[in-house]
Order: sequence, then structure tokens, then C-alpha cells
Amino acid sequence: MFLLLFVCIILLMLPVYQKYVYTQEPSSFVIIVDTNTNMLSSTDAYQSRFVEAKDLDSNSIQNHLSRKVLINEITQEDLKHLGINNRVTSNIIKYLEKGGRFHQKSDLRKIYNMDEKSYGLIIDNTLWENQPITDNKSKTEEIAKTSLKPVKEKIDLNTADTSTLVTVKGVGPKLALRIIKYRDLLGGFMNIDQLHEVYGLSDFAITELRDQVFIGEHFKPKTIPINHAGLGLLSSHPYLGNKKSKVIYNYLKNHSKLSNFEEFQKSYPFTEEELTKIKDYISYE
Repeated sequence: MFLLLFVCIILLMLPVYQKYVYTQEPSSFVIIVDTNTNMLSSTDAYQSRFVEAKDLDSNSIQNHLSRKVLINEITQEDLKHLGINNRVTSNIIKYLEKGGRFHQKSDLRKIYNMDEKSYGLIIDNTLWENQPITDNKSKTEEIAKTSLKPVKEKIDLNTADTSTLVTVKGVGPKLALRIIKYRDLLGGFMNIDQLHEVYGLSDFAITELRDQVFIGEHFKPKTIPINHAGLGLLSSHPYLGNKKSKVIYNYLKNHSKLSNFEEFQKSYPFTEEELTKIKDYISYE
């Protein structure tokens, strides 16, 4: 009985002893995979080994480049080297490949999914237009590029033909034709914002056009002689269309000639925005 009691005590104490022995914190391990071979079917394709996590080099992903690069010449490899996440990297590279350019640091924040950490890393490792280039070789290369780059003259938006408009990034032959067609229907552009009304013209193309085109200071648009205009002429204007034109045409038939803009306003229940747009395209001869 005493022997049986002793065995029972031993069995009861065994779990406590095991808990004490095996609750020691194990070492942390990670797998390092060597992918130096393309033979996926071979046993040597992936050579792995275990190392304690504390022995890993914490700087395996660098947060700096060996030398600063120009922001508009940064590569996918540079961004990955900095540890920038894949989404931000992809969005930056796509933007640059489509002809986009970063002119000031705040432009970088417009990149979709840009976070503060990525923003700071990129700013610290790139050169901008208002920063000096410290590397002598890079400085020489940049000076050479600048000296070879032709100075573009601004384009008159109301006289430019398709061959001139296609020189603007983001504007192809089809878009150039649409701009000219809309310009002719409109009677000429009075401000750059009217480009938003051209079908299919992207925000990127409009931004590029804004930097490269101008509207002559003394430009006067082609106007509709409202007192002599037929229904076809009225309806062809983008700011009038068929519905408004029919009402205006019937109003003109039943009233005497209009002499000023105040009288024209009575011909249709225009909104303030519509009146602002159409004002410069009506004449009262």
C-alpha cells in the first residue's frame, strides 16, 4: 500500500515537473530561403537553414540609397531598396512611365496609397529641382541634360493645329482633333478650364496643356448673332443645344430684336453658371 501510494504521488507530481521543464522560452527561428537556382523540381532548388532571429541583420532592408537620385529618375529597384511597399512603388513607376513629373515635394502626396513613412524615405533619398546635386558626376550629367533640352515655346490654344497639339504629353491625334472640333463649335476658348469640357481629355493631359498653352490676351471668340441666328446655328453651340435653342428661337420670333445681355437672359431660364459661360459668345448686331 505504501508503494502504491508513492507511485500515485509520483504520477501526480509528474505534470507539474513537466510544466516547469518545458515552459522555458524557446529560441525564435525564421527560415531563410536561397533561391539562386531556377530548377524548381530539384532538391537543391531551395536551400533552407534555420538561424536564431536575434542573429539576423536588422538592416537587411536599407532605408537609404548609396547616393541620392533625381526624383523623376527614381527606379523600381531604388524604391524596393528603400523598403517602399509594392502598391506605392507601382503607382510611382506607372505615373513616371506615363510622362508624369514631380515638380515639388507636395506632388508626391498625390500618389495613391502614399503613407508618411514612405513619403519621408523618398524625400530623404531624392533630389528635387530646388536642391543642389552633391555628387559631382551626377551634377555634370544633369548640367549636360539641361543644356541639351530644348526650350519649348508655349502654344496658342486658339490657333494651334493637330500637329502642334500632339507634342503635348497625353494628347494623341484623336484628342487633338477633338480639341479643335470643340474649339470650332464653341467659337474659341476663353479660359483653360474649358478643356475639361472636351470629351475623353484626361486630367493628366489637361495639367500638361495648362503648362504649355496660353490664350491670347486680346482674343475675342466667334459669336452667335442672336438676332439673326437660325435654329441650326443656335443648337450647334455646346452651351445651348437643342432644348434651349428651341425655346430661345421661339422667344426671338415673338419679340423684337435683343439689344443687350440683360434682354437675352429673359429668353430662357438659365442658371448663373450657364449665363457666365454663354455671355461672351452672344452678339446683338
